[in-house]
Amino acid sequence: MPAESCTTALSRLLALNWGFILLASLGLLVAAQDGMALPWTPMLATLATLALGNMLAALWTRRASNVSPWVLTVVLALDCTALGVLLFFSGGANNPLVTLYLLPLVYAALTLPRRQAWWLAVLAVADYTFLMDFFIPLPGSHSDPALAFRLHTVGMWATFCGAAALMVGLIGKMTAELRARDRALRDFREKQLRDEQWVALGTLAASAAHELGTPLSTLAVLIGEWRRAPLDNPDLHEDLDLMHTQVDACKAALNRLASEAGVARAASRQAADAYMAQLLRQWRTLRPDVAVRYQPDPAAAPQLALDAGVTAALLNLLNNAADASPQEVDIHTNWSGEAFCLSIRNRGPGLSPSLLAAAGTPGAPSSKGGMGLGVALAHATFERLGGEVRLRNRAGGGVEATVILPWPKENAS
Repeated sequence: MPAESCTTALSRLLALNWGFILLASLGLLVAAQDGMALPWTPMLATLATLALGNMLAALWTRRASNVSPWVLTVVLALDCTALGVLLFFSGGANNPLVTLYLLPLVYAALTLPRRQAWWLAVLAVADYTFLMDFFIPLPGSHSDPALAFRLHTVGMWATFCGAAALMVGLIGKMTAELRARDRALRDFREKQLRDEQWVALGTLAASAAHELGTPLSTLAVLIGEWRRAPLDNPDLHEDLDLMHTQVDACKAALNRLASEAGVARAASRQAADAYMAQLLRQWRTLRPDVAVRYQPDPAAAPQLALDAGVTAALLNLLNNAADASPQEVDIHTNWSGEAFCLSIRNRGPGLSPSLLAAAGTPGAPSSKGGMGLGVALAHATFERLGGEVRLRNRAGGGVEATVILPWPKENAS
């Protein structure tokens, strides 16, 4: 059992011990009011000793860096011993409260390794066996059989109620914690699997970038020669200029990939409006045919320090919107709240429910207008930075992709 789990289990056990001490004290108070002649001194001394041990254990737990299973075993053994002493002075095995031995055993089975749990079981059985022959009878149990039976019935009822409440509450809480831990482990495994897929994809991307370098250089040389050659059709000059711009943009992207691969770079501070203007200029160079309507936030732009991967992720989302509806792409920004929000809206055919559910995972199916790998990369980028990407179909047609990226307060001026 991990040290952190043992520490939590010990803290919970000490809280249960305080509850037992309180209930036992109330029981002794009721017995005193009924005039029962019990051995008060040893019983009260046992409760006081248990309370003192509980206080010392609580103080030690606060100072200790970790708790071993044997510490928890010793505390449970002391609880069993204290219960045995109280039962010895109050009827022994004839006392219906003897079934309370099951509670520390259940707790041990839930929290301790099997070896320590068996040691406690042996101790509880030995105590129970001892109490069958050696005990101080309850006052009046021999002279008044009706009173003895009544006490036994009431004790069984009280024991059942207390055991039921403790077992259901304790086991229910611990089961919920186990389920939460299982969910966390499952989410961690899924995230680890996604990370492995992204690493494999990054390796393939780096290989592809290396292989694309030579053909892009060849294309750049050929386009340069064609631009210098005399052409009868002036439209070809415009096409060649566009091709030259596109090839240069591809080469610049590959150069950035090569220079930033494996290097953690510090993000440079930049105003949000300036960053968006630079991003849109870069995108319009790649997609000059797209009709864009950009509405920035009228509030004063804060200073941001955005990761280099944010630009690539946003370009992917913009390209997907342009693929879906090149005739109209609406872009809205909002930086006046506690997060940098960017909405990209298109007028494409929209996405089916299955595509919306699968968007953001590697290998997800792609619609006719995109929303495949680009959205998955964007999801991975913004989740790593504590943000998210939300996709929804618009009422009038098309898809709205909303990027929410919280930034640290020191990044905003």
